[in-house]
Amino acid sequence: MSVLYQQFFRNFVLRKKQEITNPKFHHLTDMVLPRESVMMYLPKTQEDIGPSTEEPLIGTYPDGVNIYSNSLYITPIGRTRPVPFNEKQSIQLYRKSHFKYNWARTLSNYLSRRQELLVNNIAMGPHRHRYVFTRFVQFERAYNQLASGIEAVKQMSKETTRHQYWRIELPPSIPDYRQLLVAVDHYKKAFKDGVYTTTDNQAVLPFKGYGSYWIMDWYLFLIGEKNYSLFNRLDKEEMDKLHIIFSHNGLSWVVNLGIVSQWMEELNDKHGNPTSMRVNAAKRFLLGFRALIAGGTLNETIEEKPHAAENVGLGTGTPEEERRSQEVNKESEEEPLDLDESEEITDQSVTMLDLFMGSKKADTESDDDQGGEDSGGADENNGEEWAAAVDDELLYNAETEGLGETKKVISVPRNPVS
Repeated sequence: MSVLYQQFFRNFVLRKKQEITNPKFHHLTDMVLPRESVMMYLPKTQEDIGPSTEEPLIGTYPDGVNIYSNSLYITPIGRTRPVPFNEKQSIQLYRKSHFKYNWARTLSNYLSRRQELLVNNIAMGPHRHRYVFTRFVQFERAYNQLASGIEAVKQMSKETTRHQYWRIELPPSIPDYRQLLVAVDHYKKAFKDGVYTTTDNQAVLPFKGYGSYWIMDWYLFLIGEKNYSLFNRLDKEEMDKLHIIFSHNGLSWVVNLGIVSQWMEELNDKHGNPTSMRVNAAKRFLLGFRALIAGGTLNETIEEKPHAAENVGLGTGTPEEERRSQEVNKESEEEPLDLDESEEITDQSVTMLDLFMGSKKADTESDDDQGGEDSGGADENNGEEWAAAVDDELLYNAETEGLGETKKVISVPRNPVS
């Protein structure tokens, strides 16, 4: 049985800033998308034409699943040639081997089915194009697929007010932060008048072996480089409805793009320009990715120097203090949203702003004894941990040349898996 949106939001979505520094991950098998949801599906291989019957969150959905075959595919970069593709025949073959799914011929007939999941399948579109081979063709495919996904979200937002979900699989490893900064610098130089013109090898090399070109776009989105990020093509209403499910080996980290965008904007200065605190918060997300890849354990690399443990937020108190701290954190994590359960609330009557404001109210009440660290994020003098300084070396990869002197690796369990 599918659940209501506010239940899903309360149980799985990132809703407190403190959860960026102490992320809570969830098993995909424990998650059920709420009713009135739209799940994005992008192809995983060049031969892919739709989700398998075992696709997480789709194949396990308890009610009807309707597959809408969206032929949308845009190619803002790279050179492609049209190729013949019999989409009708491909759909028929797909339906024969995936009979548990329904075929949604038109959106209007299926958007009214509140209990059933609608899958926006854009895996058909790429089959109409053949890329002219270049040494950057892998990057061009990835860029165009991300751009197509963003465009599909925008189009679906015009058709319905349903919440949308997009699962993005993390690579086996995150590129070294030093290489990421170099890549970002070269990538930005490839734009002229807001249009991507030419690909620089230095901009894509760090991501080639990982298949993770989207990480650079995500980082640019977080630090406020709006002219260079595809995610920033979404407007506020579209962001509020979009949830990104970062996953790896069955674990997931669910974020609402509208909430993340608002939190990051609060870290700008009075002129609206990004600050160092915003960059620090972006680094926290990268650390969260590393923890997710590590299977729920945050491996922090720190220098052998005084107070190093304090700098990365490690516990340094007595066993009794540590126990009390864990109890406080547990109570904070278990505190529900401040919603009036006596009222009958439907999915469409609860907006993201309502839920977010309820979350902020609950956060403020639960953090009164901690100096209101999570009460809004706008006061730079609060010393919020989520935007506090981050040692870049925590984001270095050990196998990267030029790392310097040996660092001590400490495995810090954060109790993040629920």
